[in-house]
Amino acid sequence: MFGRGFLAALFALAAMVCFSGAALAASAVAVENLKPAEAWSKLQRGEAILIDVRTQGEWQQTGVPRAARRVTLSDPRGAAGFVAGVGKAVRGDLKTPVMLICRTGNRSAAAAKLLVAAGFRSVYNVTEGVIGNGSDTGWAWRGLPMAACGVCAAQN
Repeated sequence: MFGRGFLAALFALAAMVCFSGAALAASAVAVENLKPAEAWSKLQRGEAILIDVRTQGEWQQTGVPRAARRVTLSDPRGAAGFVAGVGKAVRGDLKTPVMLICRTGNRSAAAAKLLVAAGFRSVYNVTEGVIGNGSDTGWAWRGLPMAACGVCAAQN
């Protein structure tokens, strides 16, 4: 009744609708900003995991927020390596709430956008970072718990 060309066009149209629906759903996820104390509270209550996206040198210099997982945004595989590392940290469950922290809040904001684009559903940015951003003091200076990190390596 219908020719092959018509069915192929119909299939292509259905695929476009499905993929654009997934893209719209992913774009509907907003990154929420948190202050360090809010992030620490969520972490203590088990409501989210905390990912420190800084470099190994930064971890060694300042330590890492207690209970944070070290997944560097500077993965040698690029953004895909970073996203894969966070995926590993959440055991593949993209619905797991993820809080991101860096030195001042800038890289973690960029990292949050990568995760939303990759399909993560609940992403937070710790805006002050570990050491503060010029207008706010940050995780460490607020006296929130830090863990020493002597020879720590990325967990990507």
